[in-house]
Amino acid sequence: MTDVGPSMQEVACPLDCLERHIHHHFTDNTGTRWVHPGIPLRCEVCIDWAAEVERTGDIPDPVVSLAHELLSSLEAWSSTPRDHRADTPARFISMLREMTTRDPEFKFTTFDEDHVDEMITMGPIPFYTLCAHHVVPFLGNCWIGYVPDGRIAGLSKFPRAVKYLAKGFWVQETLTTEIADFLEAKLNPKGVAVVMEAEHMCMAMRGIQQAGIVTRTSAMRGVFADHDRTAKAEFMAGINGH
Repeated sequence: MTDVGPSMQEVACPLDCLERHIHHHFTDNTGTRWVHPGIPLRCEVCIDWAAEVERTGDIPDPVVSLAHELLSSLEAWSSTPRDHRADTPARFISMLREMTTRDPEFKFTTFDEDHVDEMITMGPIPFYTLCAHHVVPFLGNCWIGYVPDGRIAGLSKFPRAVKYLAKGFWVQETLTTEIADFLEAKLNPKGVAVVMEAEHMCMAMRGIQQAGIVTRTSAMRGVFADHDRTAKAEFMAGINGH
């Protein structure tokens, strides 16, 4: 934003609207804010954008401006009261960033432990993430099991790891494998098992529009992948009996 005078600001519109105009804002001697009468404001997107500049004094994030343009292309947008939708593009982008950005401070702390060699299981661990195909949530529960081989982790690290890894855009099958691979790399155990159950909003809210369908995926490593041993059967029996 460039100061044009003591009480006037020139703001270039970041949106590629048909007007391709420049908004000139000024304040009269009564303190009232105006748009220069020689510059038409016919684009509703730009009217809202100009109002945001006036309200905050800052040029909005260009990504938020693009979100505004996207939302305003939907027929239902203009029928939504302006006071409810004024901050919606910013909230929308903030939500996407929150749901897709991993915590850089997260550390999966492990400990040497030679006296624990029996199966450790945890669940259900609630999780949610965004579908990579439709950018709507799928959410459910995750179960984890592992058989240590000289190394364990604090119990709180497992739900934290699920939350950390679920940030982003995923298909459930790949997320399940990602969690199993992460735990195997961190713990180097005799085996790791991960099972995820989730309801996908892309099936509940669109497409087939059937709510309540649950998808189960699994990833088995080490002793859990050996069908001739009892580890997998014991783990699955614990989940099914929950």
